[in-house]
Amino acid sequence: MEFKEIERGDIAHHEALLNLSFPLSNLNRQYLEWLYFSNPLGNVVGFDAMDGEILAAHYACIPTRIGNSLGLLSLNTATHPEYRSRGLYQKLARMTYERWNQEFNFVVGVANAQSTRAFVKHLG
Repeated sequence: MEFKEIERGDIAHHEALLNLSFPLSNLNRQYLEWLYFSNPLGNVVGFDAMDGEILAAHYACIPTRIGNSLGLLSLNTATHPEYRSRGLYQKLARMTYERWNQEFNFVVGVANAQSTRAFVKHLG
């Protein structure tokens, strides 16, 4: 398993995994490109877990501002069904927080009903 920072060249992988994980969301490549790489506050931060050509897990945050503080909005987290229950999202989230903790003052998590308990349990 390779862990790497999110890159623009992997947008097709992100689109496929997010639509597999959230089939009603209709997330498309153009939207992800805009969200991840056209944010006036900066590019997406986060990590991907790649197993060869398979995107096993994805953890993405975008910069946001509350008052004078710059933080992260954690919004796209997905794990491929064949890779679930391996602790990948926790690993990617921790890697993200460690890598960017000097640049951002806070993280706001956007969790759905399915993932709220896991976020609180594993990430506080």
